Amino acid sequence: MKSLKIISILTFAFIISFGFSSCSSDDENSGSTPINRNVKYEITGDFTGKFLIVYSDENGAAQSVDGTLLPWTKEISLITANTASFSSQSTTAGMPGQTATAKLIVNGETKRTETKTADELGRIIFSNLNYTF
Repeated sequence: MKSLKIISILTFAFIISFGFSSCSSDDENSGSTPINRNVKYEITGDFTGKFLIVYSDENGAAQSVDGTLLPWTKEISLITANTASFSSQSTTAGMPGQTATAKLIVNGETKRTETKTADELGRIIFSNLNYTF
């Protein structure tokens, strides 16, 4: 039941932040040539617990994977979405002091990064990492 509550909270936070970030008009390409929108989500580190990860897929829909060990990567090419977004939190504790780094990489360039250290209970929670094209 606790896992379901965590999934619900993460999914809600993801949808809310995705809605705010998708309203931006940061269009760097005003011409007719399509922009390459290759996205790589990545979490690495020495954290030994497991993560629930929520990310936007090729069409901007929220997808989730649970029970994920590090390292984790997911590569996509955005088709209809203008925003790439992902967040994560541990669902199985690691050891206090262990670390993990989340990166959102676009066309080979790191656009967002966040490093967290497990708290006294061995938990890590990442904020939502977003990038709008």
